Amino acid sequence: LVNNIMDVDHTIKDGLWVVVHTPAAKKLVKVEDKGQVKVGKLKFSMQGSIGHTFGSRFDVVKGQLVSLQDDPQQKIQLKKGIDTVEDNRFLNDMNGASQQMSHKDIEALKASGEKGMVIMEKVIENSATFKAKTLYSQEKYVNTKAKKYSSEVIIDKVSTRNICEIYLEKGAPKICSLRWDTLAWMLTKANVHSGCKVLVAESCQGLVTGAALERIGDTGHVIQLHPGDTPLLTVVDNYNFPQDIMRSLSHFPLYGIGLLDKDIKEEKNAEEEAGVASGVTVSDEAEQRETRRMEKRRRLSDTYKLTKAGDFDSLLIAVRFEPLPIVKALIKYLLPCGSIVIYCQFKEPLLECFQYFKTRNFVNVHLSERWTQEYQVLQGRTHPTMMMDNCPGFVLSAIKLLPDLDDNNVSNPLKRPKLDT
Repeated sequence: LVNNIMDVDHTIKDGLWVVVHTPAAKKLVKVEDKGQVKVGKLKFSMQGSIGHTFGSRFDVVKGQLVSLQDDPQQKIQLKKGIDTVEDNRFLNDMNGASQQMSHKDIEALKASGEKGMVIMEKVIENSATFKAKTLYSQEKYVNTKAKKYSSEVIIDKVSTRNICEIYLEKGAPKICSLRWDTLAWMLTKANVHSGCKVLVAESCQGLVTGAALERIGDTGHVIQLHPGDTPLLTVVDNYNFPQDIMRSLSHFPLYGIGLLDKDIKEEKNAEEEAGVASGVTVSDEAEQRETRRMEKRRRLSDTYKLTKAGDFDSLLIAVRFEPLPIVKALIKYLLPCGSIVIYCQFKEPLLECFQYFKTRNFVNVHLSERWTQEYQVLQGRTHPTMMMDNCPGFVLSAIKLLPDLDDNNVSNPLKRPKLDT
């Protein structure tokens, strides 16, 4: 059963991360009753959204959000019907020649406090070529004017797809250009579900960790293996996970993978090294710093023991560097019939892992390029969307059969014994 702990409350509250939609932009914003945020060309305070439900519509009036819940959603009336024979070849719409309103007239409407929809209607009414355009051209014209003049805002709940789309538009390298459809394919191939234990090695700002944690909820466990000393929680914080779910998340640095093969014993002077010697007074700030260091050390120790115990159902890898050393170090902690899924922007690093899996006890080894292509569907004008990212990346998936065996120490139970002659 899917854990629905995330869907209990649909109310916008102070301190939550939300997705703000405008006709011109989409942005992740933290709701605060003080200060202003800027989304596209609009600048406003989020205070007016507190208490409303997700999906509510607002209008920006003098830097404040005014609810449009009671106003019906207005749309520009377009020409009815579609004529595939019509085109725009004879329309003279260059340099604003067809627009009867001047820039000063439009600015005067803005200064008088008119809504963006009213300004758009007046601009369209004063366009000499709007009615002569095809239906598709009219829609494009309205969308273009909406990006320029509309002040309507929609506040929506954070989802994995929204996060992927926002990062792909503004900072794709931060998440290794991981598309939402590729991430969904990874979670499906890894069989990430409620109650399972997952190892995640990533350098995508916590995107893969957050997506896995969203599926697992508070009934499983996720261990994030991160580069450097600091866990990657930028995207995880955007999900607004409650404490019940955050307790299912642990962190461990990638450079500490080599320690998993060793039996680390507690040093005799650990308490003296981390604590305060008797009879010595320290400031409150130093004491708090030592307390935080001890707490961090305790969490790392607990995560080390949990990782060392193994019994993981899935292994997800999405890093900027070579994935094969990580695979060799972590594959022993994966249960038999456990799934491993590796994402990379380039095919060559995955080919090395592909050859490694083929020589080991793995089945269903597949290397694929995942790409969902969007199409414009219109009568007589159906074709792929022109502006699309053509680098969806590659995904390697496999299923482990037996523990990785060392030929020098452990005999292979699947190997047929030799008969005495």
